[in-house]
Amino acid sequence: MLHGSVKVGDAEIFAICDIVADFPSGLRVAFPDVPEEEWPAFRERYPDAFGPGDDVWLTHDHCYLVRSPGGVVLVDTGVGPMSPGVAGIHSSGGLPPSLEEIGVGTEDVGTVVFTHLHFDHFGWNLTADGGPTFPKARHVVHRADWDAFGSGAEGTDPLSVGMFQQRLRPLDAEGLVDHIDGSIDLGGGIEVSPAPGHTVGHVVVTVSSGEDRMVLSGDVVNHPAQLADPTWREVGDMDLEAAAASRRTLFGDGEGTALFAPAHFPEPFGRVTTESGRYVWTPAS
Repeated sequence: MLHGSVKVGDAEIFAICDIVADFPSGLRVAFPDVPEEEWPAFRERYPDAFGPGDDVWLTHDHCYLVRSPGGVVLVDTGVGPMSPGVAGIHSSGGLPPSLEEIGVGTEDVGTVVFTHLHFDHFGWNLTADGGPTFPKARHVVHRADWDAFGSGAEGTDPLSVGMFQQRLRPLDAEGLVDHIDGSIDLGGGIEVSPAPGHTVGHVVVTVSSGEDRMVLSGDVVNHPAQLADPTWREVGDMDLEAAAASRRTLFGDGEGTALFAPAHFPEPFGRVTTESGRYVWTPAS
């Protein structure tokens, strides 16, 4: 389903929610560093990020489509057709019909960027007959993630490793994958930059025009409560120190004007500011 859009210069960024679901692990498991006494205040401030019950994280799975005069870039491809089998699903399968609603055909997409290679970020890569969903697109992924998930390295989860073989290897065999080692400029004010920690090759995508800037931040931070302390990890973080450093680098002093677009917040667009020395999330109006 479409969750709105924002203009940055001549580019329009569409938020597409592929699924809404109760996260399979409870909040205390997903975010083990958050002190127990903090949760009530976070629930009050960010009610849409919580499901029913005391320990449920209600997570969205956002993909982002950037349409500009220079072409069409899709950031992440969601959970994909496996999502109806995931427990706790409230809605699923939102990416394909949302592209149709926007008026973007699969052959219109010139670049697909994967922020990282957890399974919920590359699910719609292939069609039902096994061909590439986006046959004319270059598929951009950081080499560190490709190597880690391709080999099942320490810190990778078995589901993502298995899905990698099913939904990424075939693209590479077709010559459609670009493995990057650092930042790259996609043109039109769109840049891909490393932001490691959640995975070893995690990247963010920045869309800039003059003083306006939008950061499609993937899983640098997964729940707005996690912002309060950059050292509070999410259970999937592969490198805790690097993850905290990426959060500090991305959010700086909390006084910037950039908009952020995280993958799993209930609101797709907002700003990270500070209150009483802590980062807080303010959805864009």
